[in-house]
Amino acid sequence: MAEPPLTPGGVLREIVAAGAVQAPGAPNALIGRLIEEMGFAAIYLSGAAFSAGTLALPDVGLFTLTELAQHLSYLTTRVSVPVIVDADTGFGETANVERTVV
Repeated sequence: MAEPPLTPGGVLREIVAAGAVQAPGAPNALIGRLIEEMGFAAIYLSGAAFSAGTLALPDVGLFTLTELAQHLSYLTTRVSVPVIVDADTGFGETANVERTVV
């Protein structure tokens, strides 16, 4: 029986296990596609790039988890490589941090 395909997280774990990984930043899906076409194995979505580049806001925690998740869905539906997301604030207390990570 064939093994199920790896999740994006599983793919990223395999890449990291093989050594360091370069993950250029993509503030939007167009840049993500270009990064993927250039042959990079992963993409990084920076909170600062999202905040400034998409919402025209300073990177001081003014966007919500819902806004970040929506933007991330645009990016992940247009690329096939794993996306590492900067969610450094965790969007609140312990329960929200858990929701952010899952």
